[in-house]
Amino acid sequence: MKDSVQPIVDSGLMELIDTDAILADERDCTLRLIPTHGHTPGHCSVMVHSKGERAIITGDWIHHPIQMSRFDISTHPVDSDCVAARNTRIRMLDELADTDVLVLTTHFCQPQLPVYKER
Repeated sequence: MKDSVQPIVDSGLMELIDTDAILADERDCTLRLIPTHGHTPGHCSVMVHSKGERAIITGDWIHHPIQMSRFDISTHPVDSDCVAARNTRIRMLDELADTDVLVLTTHFCQPQLPVYKER
């Protein structure tokens, strides 16, 4: 924090935004934050809408494929709120199941999880 985040704060370049903020809203592309609390306070994922297609960059709400069926497995002590992290995994997987959203996980080994189909 001291060497990476604090200089941004000290220089006045940091801007606090809502966890559901729209970051960009252009003609063919929208970027918006999705609240995915649990890993860290205020954690968000990024939803991308571009030319009729959608993708989500998960961030840290899911770290391993086993968490898709074992919601109780947490990255404790890394998750700051294990209950919220579990609830976020359940909510996000429910929302993404059987959709055309490309799921771009940040911690899975290759290949990524292209589209999540509920079994």
